[in-house]
Amino acid sequence: VLTLVIVCANVANLLLGRATVRQRELALRQSLGASRTRVVRMLVAEGFVIALCACAAAYVFARWMTGVVANLVAPVVPPAVTQVITVPDWAVAGYALTLAIGSTAFFTLAPAARAWKQPLLPWLKAGEQGVAQGRSRLSSGLVVLQLALAVLLITSAGLASRSITLFAGTDLGFDSRSILLATVNTGGGAVDQQTSATLLERLRVRLQAVPGIEDVSYSWSGPRVNVRADARRSGAVGESVVAATNYIGPDYLRVYGVMPLAGRELEFEDGRAITPAVVTQMLAQRLWPGQPAIGRRLFLGQRESEVEVVGVAPDVYFDGNRLNPSGQSGNIYVLLPSSRGLRDPGERTLYLRYQGRLDALAPAISRAIRNEDPRVPVVRLRTFGAELEANLWPVRALTTLLTVFALMSLIVAIIGQYAVVAFDMRRRSREFGVRIALGASSRQILTAVLREG
Repeated sequence: VLTLVIVCANVANLLLGRATVRQRELALRQSLGASRTRVVRMLVAEGFVIALCACAAAYVFARWMTGVVANLVAPVVPPAVTQVITVPDWAVAGYALTLAIGSTAFFTLAPAARAWKQPLLPWLKAGEQGVAQGRSRLSSGLVVLQLALAVLLITSAGLASRSITLFAGTDLGFDSRSILLATVNTGGGAVDQQTSATLLERLRVRLQAVPGIEDVSYSWSGPRVNVRADARRSGAVGESVVAATNYIGPDYLRVYGVMPLAGRELEFEDGRAITPAVVTQMLAQRLWPGQPAIGRRLFLGQRESEVEVVGVAPDVYFDGNRLNPSGQSGNIYVLLPSSRGLRDPGERTLYLRYQGRLDALAPAISRAIRNEDPRVPVVRLRTFGAELEANLWPVRALTTLLTVFALMSLIVAIIGQYAVVAFDMRRRSREFGVRIALGASSRQILTAVLREG
């Protein structure tokens, strides 16, 4: 929208300049019998013709430009995530045409209004030199508007780029360079939820024996739920906190390279009557400030399923979620055993902490999974860092597009300023000649023009 406003302000400026040059012509038309309404209608019709020609040229330009933009965005878009459609369809073209017609109708009002109220006699007497007149405040104001919006767009693009840079430099709380993510599909080797969970545990044990693999676990995300602690029984503050849930396998924290701050990790089959849970430190501090969390009870979701805290985990990234000091999301987590959140067979992700060369380790991982169950294919194998980049690709793609729009808007604004200044200098050539004749130097005139710019 800002780019559209910049372009429309530029075109309005050009139309204002064109109307200024044609003031004597318009006065002659009215003196020969043309009404002011007909003159205004002629100017608006000319604007619509320009808009239609521009839309046709823009569609051809878009067919070429989208390929260029796709090449700019492609390096930050993982092929496995999405497919970028770069051919404008008729809905896009119709939307652009409607927008252009509406904008033309609005921004041709300024030159049309000038033609409506201009007096006839002075321009009929002035002759060909009658176009020399004072500077237009409206024209200068449109230039200021263009440059201001262009600066706003460039600032926004810079802030977006800076945000990505800061995110990339954020301390994750663990060494992500030594973590692999292996996504497998248990649909071929399991028929129900229980056999899928058992198969996943067998794969974890098999991969644990691969040379170079230190720890293996798995997890899948659950919904965000309201977490409430019983203030009467546990001395909690009694507030309800929104937390993300994760169903995890054994050694999940160990794969991340962190140890529980208190308590223990979760096991595959925990024989406790009440579901055990591990909470992050921030959640524990929110619910039980200054008190130990081990042994406390929590109620999750609308059904208020009761769980017991058996461990407190450090505040680190889980599954690429960002740390949030405000505590509203990110590292507000409740980790539950995978056996209490069984899922139907399908794609599941194994987390592997490794050491050594990745190119030699990848075939060994695929071979171990195939030896355990040849019906389980490896869908994707990537590093944790690559997974974070895949989560960031929409932001990077939009930042790239925002930068392209900002640069194009700046170019349009610069062209607009040049056109206005050049037209103003041409109109004021007689004024400059008089000033020089009265003693002003060329340097003084140049300084005055640059100061106005």
